[in-house]
Amino acid sequence: MEELFRRLAAMTPPIWERPIDWSRPVIDNGDGSFSTERTITVGGGPYTNMPSIVNGVELPPDAAVQMHRWGVNEPTGQYPTISQAIAAAMQRSHAKDRPQ
Repeated sequence: MEELFRRLAAMTPPIWERPIDWSRPVIDNGDGSFSTERTITVGGGPYTNMPSIVNGVELPPDAAVQMHRWGVNEPTGQYPTISQAIAAAMQRSHAKDRPQ
């Protein structure tokens, strides 16, 4: 776990400071909307948000975590409480930088 924290601290800039990458493959939500990113929250303090869509494929939570362990799935943030993690995920999903 300490290695994960060191890697997260060394990221410049952290992915959670970057806007959502709208050039990624999209998932059709079936209601006329689409997603390039969906977020899961894992951990027990700190809580880590990470995408569950990797390379255009929606993964179950355990697979998304495993992809993170393999260095493929970067977290989008780390928070001391579950409520802060959920609020950050919601804020990211309602980002103002969506293409029109």
